[in-house]
Amino acid sequence: MKVLFYGGCHAPILCQIFKRHATSVTADSFEFLVNFKIIDSGKPFPYSDAKKYSTVVMSPINNQGQWNTEHLLEFCRSNGIKTVVFPWLQWNGYFPEVEKSGPKSRPGDWRYKKCQSARDYL
Repeated sequence: MKVLFYGGCHAPILCQIFKRHATSVTADSFEFLVNFKIIDSGKPFPYSDAKKYSTVVMSPINNQGQWNTEHLLEFCRSNGIKTVVFPWLQWNGYFPEVEKSGPKSRPGDWRYKKCQSARDYL
């Protein structure tokens, strides 16, 4: 069994968790690819390497053209590779009432939708 975790910053963390706690297989059964690093490099997804995996665990990409996971899902279906797709793991997934504070906000700029300023928390 060989599993690829494909996603954002959570992919290496999920891979590490499985390496540490999946006792019935060896640690080298798990590998990861960070999607935004591949996209930023302009390199295509390494489909030729994907054939060595029995399972691909991924979060969806829907707005990156050739890197959209619909292509990877179709590739896996065509090659008998199992897939597990989970939603984005980010703050608004854990806390549904949280949103980014603005269109050009930094990664840590989150707020509760009902609160417009720090006074709203008091």
